Amino acid sequence: MKILNAVLFQGTWFASVMGGAGLGLLGLACLSAYSIYAETFKIDIRFVMGLAFLGFVLDTVWIWLGILDYGDGPFAPLWIVILWAAIGFTACHSLRFFSQRPMLGGLFAAVAAPISYFAGQRLGAAVLVETGGLIFVSIVWGVLFMGLFRLVEVVDGGSRH
Repeated sequence: MKILNAVLFQGTWFASVMGGAGLGLLGLACLSAYSIYAETFKIDIRFVMGLAFLGFVLDTVWIWLGILDYGDGPFAPLWIVILWAAIGFTACHSLRFFSQRPMLGGLFAAVAAPISYFAGQRLGAAVLVETGGLIFVSIVWGVLFMGLFRLVEVVDGGSRH
């Protein structure tokens, strides 16, 4: 089941980056269906909503700081917020491994963030205006996700999905 969750997330990533919010919402719907089937929706939706909000704020700040440019104005576009929400559907599933290893999870996120933004740029979805700023983004992701994985352990406890 965790592999399916990871595949659905990657599909949502590509759908959002390549097709925008419309296709991203389809991916998010698939992740929602997975969560309902796994009977974890009540827990997952908290992570989804929290990360969607944080993602909107963070990506908007990164636009304002001149690190990123999505070409959509001064606020994070819906498709990137969808990606943040999609991560919420992975916290208790395919990324659950990190809940007992939050420092490793934070390191993973710190490395994955720049890779994801570079990939998005290569696919034409974003422009990294200030690539040096990605160091800052990487640090923020590392700290944020270290906290996220600690929270997963507290909220989701010892359950295995």
